[in-house]
Parts: sequence; structure tokens; C-alpha cells
Amino acid sequence: MHTRVNQTASSTCFHSNSTKPYAKPDSAWRAAGTPPTQQRLFQHATESSLKYHHQQVNTRTNNLNSFWLRNFEHNAHSLQRGAATQMAFLTKGVFLADGLVPAQLSSRGPQTCSICLDPLLVVTSPASRMTSQPQPQPQPQPQPEHAHAAVTIKACSHTFGKDCLLVWLETSNTCPLCRGTLFLSEINENDDVWVQLQRLRTHFGGYRVDRVVELILQAWAEEEVEEEAVVAEETAEEGARLHRAGLQVWNEVEDNQEDREDEDDDEDQNRGGDAEHDQDEDEDEDDSEEDREEDSDEAIT
Repeated sequence: MHTRVNQTASSTCFHSNSTKPYAKPDSAWRAAGTPPTQQRLFQHATESSLKYHHQQVNTRTNNLNSFWLRNFEHNAHSLQRGAATQMAFLTKGVFLADGLVPAQLSSRGPQTCSICLDPLLVVTSPASRMTSQPQPQPQPQPQPEHAHAAVTIKACSHTFGKDCLLVWLETSNTCPLCRGTLFLSEINENDDVWVQLQRLRTHFGGYRVDRVVELILQAWAEEEVEEEAVVAEETAEEGARLHRAGLQVWNEVEDNQEDREDEDDDEDQNRGGDAEHDQDEDEDEDDSEEDREEDSDEAIT
């Protein structure tokens, strides 16, 4: 019995284009039916094949993860940029009121301001309320010099020094790191539209009105993007048309120049032929003159 199992194991092989094992023909096996060992061998081969493919998938995934982690900072800013733009506030004042929170710094997060590179002021988070046991209060840590209070942008979760961010927002409406749009535009408070918006905010609530206005402004921005795309496409088509027209004019100029060169060559050839013809006529006249002189001499003699 053991000998038959060994023969089965040694005689089992695989096709090059298939994952199913097959056994070499054996009249005894065909007579007795398929032995149970073949099922175990097939199971072993299937598990080996799956293990191999799983290993390949893990290898590729690990390589992808390592590449992504090496570029984590850049990728994170790129991914967070869209979120910041989608959550853009209507005005700078609304953003400063609702778009910033005091930063809770940890040992794993940034410890310096990305704008001025000075250390940030560490604010410890309060103990969790989920635990029934009283938590020991953390000891206050000595703060370095030039440390300033830190704030975090809700939309993209980037942390900066508050003073530096306020100075930055005087000339820009985007996040200093991911460049996501934080607020859309400033509105003149003396404008009739602003007065109407303030009335609507008082009646319906500031968040609801701001949200509706943001959706309208986003729709306008999308329309502007579409219009710019149409203008760019039309400009490209016009440029291609002018390019084709220029090529056509250039080809016509070259054809005219070639025609003029051919005409000049023909004229030169004609001039050469006329000169040869005149020379032949002169030679014929000379011959005729000589013949007449000879005839006159013969007549005299």
C-alpha cells in the first residue's frame, strides 16, 4: 500500500498551462478507481499554488506600501487638498470663526510651525471620560522659547502657529501646506448683497445660508472652469487652423518659387538656342558669300 502511494506521488505532474495535476495512465488504477491519495495530492498542489500567488500579492503590496510611505508627506498633502477645497468657507471671517480649532499636539505630530519653523506650544489633552478610574494629571512640560499657540485647520488637519497663519491669510486664502482653498472671497460689508445675506443668516441660521451660498459659488466656479476649457479648446482649434493655413501659404510660396525657377531655366535655354541659331545663320551667310565670290572668279576666268 505504501509503495502504491509513493508511486502515485512520483508519477503526479502538472501541465505547463494548467494548475490541475494529472496522473500517468495506470491500468491498475483505472480498474480499481481513483485512490484517495490523489485527492490529497491535488489539495497539496492547490495549497502550494495559492501560497505562491499569495506571496506574490503580498510582495507587490509591500512594495507599494513602502513606496507610498516614503512619499507619505507629499501624498497626504495631495489627498487633503481636495477635502480643504470642498469645505471652503464663504469668507475669511467665517473661516476664522468656524474653520480653526486649538491644536492638540502629540509626540507623533508636528512640533514646529511649518511657516516660521519655531516650536509650537504644547497643549495637553484632558483625560478621557470613558474610564471610571481617575487619571493622573500630566506634569506640565517646560515650554521652549519662542513657542507660540498652535491651531489646526479642520478641513485638512494641518497645524500651524496661530500668529503665523493669520499673517499668511492676509495675502492668501489657501493652506500653506496643501494649498487647499480655505475660504472663497471677501465681500464688501457695505454691499446690498451682504446686507441681504446677514438678514438671511439671522432668520435661517448662519450655517445653512453659508452652505447654500457656497454651493452656488461652487457651481459658478465649475461653470468658469468649463468655460475656460471651452475657450482653451477653441483656442487650440484656432491655432491648429492657423497652422494649417500657414503651411498652405508656405507650400504655395515654395510652388511659385519652383515655377519661377523653371521659367528662368526655360528662358536661359531659349536664349542659348537663339544664340546658336544666329551663329548658324551667320555661318551660312559667310558660306554663301564665299560661294558667290568663287562663282564670280570662275566666270571671269
